[in-house]
Amino acid sequence: MAKFYNGLNNVQLFSMPFDSGDTFKPGMFVTIRDGKVAFASAVGDGPVYCVFGDTEEPSSEASGSVGLMFGSFRLQTTYVANDTYAAGDRLTIGTDGKLQKPTASEPTFAVVESIDSASPLTLTVKVNI
Repeated sequence: MAKFYNGLNNVQLFSMPFDSGDTFKPGMFVTIRDGKVAFASAVGDGPVYCVFGDTEEPSSEASGSVGLMFGSFRLQTTYVANDTYAAGDRLTIGTDGKLQKPTASEPTFAVVESIDSASPLTLTVKVNI
């Protein structure tokens, strides 16, 4: 689940192909590998993009591409690793498309603004990618 909270004037939208059988949902975070949308191969892997489209929508299925975005925006999402979070925590990309706390010195691109629900775990984050 994802809710985008601000207008799209501070983001760039584009589409990229994905491999048949891969599933990407709005609010997931991905990278581009070999010219296609992919989950990060390692925690903190980049460049990072936010999925704006849905690979299960008929238009994505027909075109074989999904909408991505980058820029500065606020997002409420359930695509976060199961962990304990607090406002101000910095986040990076995980290998499953979810946001997570960095495990070492991985680059971060999002900050937790609020914990909106414990079940399912839902965070509002400020993203700058």
